[in-house]
Amino acid sequence: MITINREKFEKEILNLAKTGNGNNPSLTGGSLYVEMIDQDHAELLRADLENFINDNWGDGTKTSPYSTAVKMYKLADQNGRTEFVYDFVPNETAEELPPEVDMMLCLEAEIARGK
Repeated sequence: MITINREKFEKEILNLAKTGNGNNPSLTGGSLYVEMIDQDHAELLRADLENFINDNWGDGTKTSPYSTAVKMYKLADQNGRTEFVYDFVPNETAEELPPEVDMMLCLEAEIARGK
């Protein structure tokens, strides 16, 4: 089993978000919140996050039972930017949660962030 240094993991994820054209990245409740210029940049960041996590913190393959999927949700448009949330989930559950559950999880995280 791989031991993850949480502070190092969070720092590297936030740096990846900043270099991927993200503004004001923050980690709350295990989810990454980032303001992005548009949907295309947001999708590129999602793919970069998934590759980064599987290459550096997993066993290096997306087909492994230990791989991680990154789910992306659009939250709100403000000041010419759109806020997205990225959830890190085990690959086998990436498509299992109903949309209502995902929406409630996002709302709970927004409440925790004071939005």
